[in-house]
Amino acid sequence: FIKSLPTIPFLNDFAKNQEELLINETDDAEHILEEISNWYHLEQGVELFDETMQRKGRLRGWPQLHLDIERELPSVMIADVPFMGEGTHQTFYSKLFNAHPETAPHSETVFPEELRGLGKKELMQEDHIATTDELMLSDLIIGYGRLKESGSRFPFLVKHDKKIPEDENPVIYFNVHGLTLDELGFTNFEVDYRFETDRRSFLFFRRTPDELSGTLEFSTSEPRFSDSLEFDNLPLREGTYTLYWTLKDLNSNTREKRELEINIISSE
Repeated sequence: FIKSLPTIPFLNDFAKNQEELLINETDDAEHILEEISNWYHLEQGVELFDETMQRKGRLRGWPQLHLDIERELPSVMIADVPFMGEGTHQTFYSKLFNAHPETAPHSETVFPEELRGLGKKELMQEDHIATTDELMLSDLIIGYGRLKESGSRFPFLVKHDKKIPEDENPVIYFNVHGLTLDELGFTNFEVDYRFETDRRSFLFFRRTPDELSGTLEFSTSEPRFSDSLEFDNLPLREGTYTLYWTLKDLNSNTREKRELEINIISSE
């Protein structure tokens, strides 16, 4: 998952090259956006290197360029990164380009002149998870704003900073492998969840812990399962919570647990 916030580098470049872009203060918003989309674009991706730092592959995409100074919406990309073997280095990057031939960067650069913003993060690739029949539960992915028409694996706005506006419904994605099939060929499992804050907050808002917990039941015909669950009507007020997540395989009587700290923030 790659997220970038290109608004600030865009504004810096746009202010310097406004005349060359033939944009005036009197131009309407539609004309300005059309000119911006003609020349600016964003590239995101990941480059893979072996232990000798020889490049072995690259994944890249061109996500929508969000430019909103008030909300500073992120531009995001989700990619399946293949396992390349022990010692693999991963370089995640985001690049902002201005392709207008008469514009120039702020200062001299060793990079191509059309490159106007660059973000990079290098990480070692994690060890591969071997195939196993044991129950395995993924990390929890949290966000909000479920997208009704989306083919994305995460059909909601992913929030890796784990900050959810107070008037939004949290959405949790989870993935489980190694579920046990019963004699009829079905899995049977439950998810117990609990959003917990300190007792003083419960008393202050006149809530009980039971309002923030529950059990969800599932049955499938496959030993693995994934879903994005939206939690509506939860009385979550501004503050910090810990989400306790327990998955119980009822056929094998085994369980896996995860914890996740989230922040409910003011929507103003």
